[in-house]
Amino acid sequence: MPISKAQISQVGLPPHICDLFLNDGKHPSKQEHAEVSSLLRGYEHELSNLEARIALCRNFLAVVRRVPFEVMAQIFEDYMKITGSTNPLSVLCQVCVSWRDIAMSHTPLWSERAVRVHNGTIAGSIRPLEGPAAALQAWAKRAAPMPWSLKVVNPQTDTLQPLPCVPLYLILSSANAKNLQYLAITGDLQFTGTAALIVAEVHSIVVEGAERTTSRIELPSLSNIRKAVLVNVHPNILPHHFSWSQLTHIYLGSALKLSEGIAVLRRTINLQRACIDFETYPHRETRNFGHTGTVPLLHLSELTFLHGAPLGGFFNYGMSWPKLDRLQLWYEPEPWWNQESMRIIRSVKRLHVVAQGGIASLNYFTPILDACSLLTHLTFECITTYVHLFQFLELSEAETRLPHLEYLGIECDFIDEFEFNMEWDLEYPTGPQYERLNRHHPFLRPEVALANMLRSRSPGNAAAHGCTPLKQLTIRISEGAFSDPLAERISNTLAQFEDQLDVHLVRGSKTKCPTDMKLTHWGRGLENTLDDLWAFSDNQ
Repeated sequence: MPISKAQISQVGLPPHICDLFLNDGKHPSKQEHAEVSSLLRGYEHELSNLEARIALCRNFLAVVRRVPFEVMAQIFEDYMKITGSTNPLSVLCQVCVSWRDIAMSHTPLWSERAVRVHNGTIAGSIRPLEGPAAALQAWAKRAAPMPWSLKVVNPQTDTLQPLPCVPLYLILSSANAKNLQYLAITGDLQFTGTAALIVAEVHSIVVEGAERTTSRIELPSLSNIRKAVLVNVHPNILPHHFSWSQLTHIYLGSALKLSEGIAVLRRTINLQRACIDFETYPHRETRNFGHTGTVPLLHLSELTFLHGAPLGGFFNYGMSWPKLDRLQLWYEPEPWWNQESMRIIRSVKRLHVVAQGGIASLNYFTPILDACSLLTHLTFECITTYVHLFQFLELSEAETRLPHLEYLGIECDFIDEFEFNMEWDLEYPTGPQYERLNRHHPFLRPEVALANMLRSRSPGNAAAHGCTPLKQLTIRISEGAFSDPLAERISNTLAQFEDQLDVHLVRGSKTKCPTDMKLTHWGRGLENTLDDLWAFSDNQ
C-alpha cells in the first residue's frame, strides 16, 4: 500500500527512521539496515498479537455467542440423533472451547452409551484404569445425575479379545451404574457378562439376538423391570429370575409360534400394552398347552398383532382381556374368525385392520366388525368390495351395526382387476354372466352406497336409530391414473356432507407392516413408532 510523505511522519516511527524513509535517494548503511530489520520484526510480532486480539474480539461478538445455552444444547441433542459419526461428542468438543463447555456440561448428551464386549469383558486395564474400560467408567460417572442408557454389543466372532481386558461387572459397579434405567443387549446373548451386573434401577430392556438360539442366555437381575423388547429370543431361554409378572409393556418379535406367545402372556399378568409378531398362519399349530383355568389380563388395554392374529387360540387356551380397548391387526385374510375370537375382543373400542394379502370379499372381515359392537374408532385398510362395506356400515331399521362409531377411516386401494373393480365402472355391467347378479342384487354405484351410509349416520338420522352420529370420515385412495377419476367421484360425494361431519380425502398407499422398524426401548422411540401406525386419520 503506497504511503505519502505526509503520512510517514504520522505513523509513529522514530524520528531518525522517518528521515531515512523521507530521503528516497539515500542508500541505507549496514547499521541502518539492521536497525530497520529489528524494528520490522518487532512490528510483525505486534501485528500477530493484534490480529489474535481482533480474532478473539470478533469471536466474542459472533452471533452464535448470543444463542442461549438451552438452544445450543437442543441443537446438539438433535445433531446426536441424526449424525452418522461414530463419536459425535468428540466432534462437538473439538469445534471450539465454547462448544466443548456446552457439550461437557449438558448431561442429556451423555445419556446413551454403547460398549463392545467379548465373552463378558471389555478392552482395557484395571490397574491403572485405561482404555475403553476407563472411558466407560468415566462416562457412567458423568451420566449418573440423570437417567441413562447402556447398550452392550457382543458380536458373533471367532477372534480373541485383545489383552489386557476387564470383566464388565468390575467397571459397572452398583455405584457406577447409578441411574442406569435403560439396558440393551444385542448379538451373541450367551456370554455377555451382564449376569453379574447390579442394575437395580433398570426398568426397560431390549434383548435382540443375532439369531434364534435354544441355549439359555445371560441377563442381570432386573428387580424393577417394567418394559421389554425381545427379538430372536425364545421365551424359554430367558433366565428363571426374569420378572415376567412385573412387565407392563412387551414387544415380542421374529414370528413367534402360538405356543410361545401364550406361554408369555399367561405370565405377564400386569401387562398394559403388547405388540406380538406371530407366524403368518399360527392357527395351524395344534399343540395342546394343558393350561388350567383362565388367566385374565385385567390391565391389558392395547394389543398389536403382526402377520398372524390367532385370537381364537388365545381364548381356547385360557386367556381373557376384559379391558382391551385398542386392537391392531396386520394379517393375511382368512376365514378363521369364530365365536371364541369374537368373545375375546368384544370390549375393543378402537380397531385398525390391515390385510397384507391381495383382494378379499368383505365376508372375510364382517365377523370381526360384528364382534366389536362397542367400536368408536375404525380404520379399515383392505382391498375389498366397497359397496358391500358401505352397505354393511349403513344404519337402517333392520340393522344398526357399530352404533357407537364416531371416527372412520377407509383405504380404497384400486387395482386394475375387473372382478373387484367392476362396481366402480361407469357402464352398467351386462352380459350372461351378470344376469343372475343383477336380478337378485340391483346394481348400485359405490359413491351412492357411500352417500347412503353417510346420510344414515348424520346427526339427525343416527339419533333416530338410537346411535351416535359419525363425527369424522377419512378416505385414502391409492395413487395412479386408474384411481384418479374414482377419487374425483368420491370427492364429489364427500362434498355433500361437509356441513354435517368432518370429511377428508387423501391420496397415498396402504400402511406397511412395520417389521423393519427400528427396535428400541418403549420409552425411547418404540412407543411413538407404534402410535404413528394408528395415525391413518386424525383422532385415531
